[in-house]
Amino acid sequence: RKAEIDTLRYLLDHHLEEHVALAIDLPPAVAPAAGLPPPAQQPRFMLVLSFPPGEEAENKQRPLMDKFDNYASDRLRDSRFKDTQPPLKVGEYEIQELECKELNLHESWAFVENLFLYGQGKSVVADAVRNYAVNRGRGTLSQHNGYQAAFARVGDNAQLYLQVDATAQIMASLNDQPLARQVFAPLLQNLEQNRPQLALGAYVMDGENAP
Repeated sequence: RKAEIDTLRYLLDHHLEEHVALAIDLPPAVAPAAGLPPPAQQPRFMLVLSFPPGEEAENKQRPLMDKFDNYASDRLRDSRFKDTQPPLKVGEYEIQELECKELNLHESWAFVENLFLYGQGKSVVADAVRNYAVNRGRGTLSQHNGYQAAFARVGDNAQLYLQVDATAQIMASLNDQPLARQVFAPLLQNLEQNRPQLALGAYVMDGENAP
């Protein structure tokens, strides 16, 4: 995994001053079959770098793009790795993908506006780009008045971080707690109606009380 270590070191050395976010998507717990160990569950994750807008962003994106082109070339020297040809297109954005079935490894990355996205896990970057470019972020939350109001206030001039929905983890944990499940059963029957389960962070660039 030396290539991953070298790439991580490059990101830390050259891009730590950027805004960085890490999103981790834990798979729902799966009950093992009788007499067998629990099935292997691998989380998906995505790293997002935010570049400053304008010409400075272009100057920083080009070396990073070249770095990941070289990273893919190094990977593909190993016959176990395959890439997607032509690259996956989601909306107007191109997503580079690498896969090694023997290691159960799926890697992908993309440049979207002034963001760089890198992820491990099946279609994790494609899902994010699709929600942005095709669905325009319109999931269940788009029907919620509180979400609409919050987004309307800060959506035009703020950096937003939104993390949503621990439903799968909640339901899995309640399977082993019959008393708790009995209490929460009415809510669990109508999860779509009882959303959102979310955390929202916003940083407004200027103005009074901006942070």
